[in-house]
Amino acid sequence: PDVLVPRKEEFYLVKWKGLSYLHASWERPDDLRAVDPSAAQKLKKWQAAEAQRQGAGTWKRLAHKFEAMEEEDAPDEYFDPEYVEVARLVACDRDRVAHADLVYRELR
Repeated sequence: PDVLVPRKEEFYLVKWKGLSYLHASWERPDDLRAVDPSAAQKLKKWQAAEAQRQGAGTWKRLAHKFEAMEEEDAPDEYFDPEYVEVARLVACDRDRVAHADLVYRELR
């Protein structure tokens, strides 16, 4: 009988340009290529820079280490938690805030 072996997939933690760290998400390389045709080149560039920074193959060794971890053992934070805290409010559109509050109340 054929035994199905789960296929390992690569995921990248993406901090999207123009969005805060609250919107960072785990994405597959194929999904990134579908959104941005230049993603393949960006991934190669990142892998080369990472290999140079940490020594060849280090990021792959770390990836295998994370794969071996149980889900509850995985790190909770991949970047500084202060990145998602509001440091200051620069501007506020009171009409938009009132509208958002109204929509929220209607949804409850």
